[in-house]
Amino acid sequence: MSSAPRPVLELLSFLASDDFKKDASLTHPTFELIEGWRGLQRVYEGVSVDDEDPDRRWLILIWETFEDHKSLMDDQAVYPKVLENLGKCLGGDVEMRHVQFGDTTATALSSPVVEIAKLELKLGANKDEFESHMRDFMEHAKGAPRSKEHAPFTFGQTRESESSYFFMGGWDSKQAHLDCVADPEGIQSFVHKIGNYATFKVFHFTVKEFGFRHKSAY
Repeated sequence: MSSAPRPVLELLSFLASDDFKKDASLTHPTFELIEGWRGLQRVYEGVSVDDEDPDRRWLILIWETFEDHKSLMDDQAVYPKVLENLGKCLGGDVEMRHVQFGDTTATALSSPVVEIAKLELKLGANKDEFESHMRDFMEHAKGAPRSKEHAPFTFGQTRESESSYFFMGGWDSKQAHLDCVADPEGIQSFVHKIGNYATFKVFHFTVKEFGFRHKSAY
């Protein structure tokens, strides 16, 4: 018996504009425009807790399929308005990726702090071995100190590049993550193994869900 395909997450990362830093509700007109769009399941907003990257923001939109998001991007009546409204929030360093994660992201996105890591395979790295080590890491995290509280962790390949992946996990705090990485009984050895295959950049942020009022579809 086959299970239904996992949803696709649209990950939008950017630096907040001055106006958005003053008014966190500046994204809401965009969300209200797409409320009820076919396949759109949930929307989350993330605010960085990294001292070195305080202005970074995240929008995470969960779509039933990539084609559902594409139908929005292809809509010549609605999408220009989306870009116009969202543009008021963007201050630079904008990146959008689509990822179908291997496990649920619900636990991570309901955690006090979310960790996202962007991983890029090193030149010549064995993709199958890398993915095997990532799966071992996910399994170990279910029982490791500090990480097990918000397991499962999950990862997935981006639609945009076969060598690009994203990891997502939840923590009690950013410090809990740092402590777990430093702990030989935590996830330290797995992080070192993965580092042999890929470079990675790690982000931490708090997250809240935007509450849609209606569930009708276009």
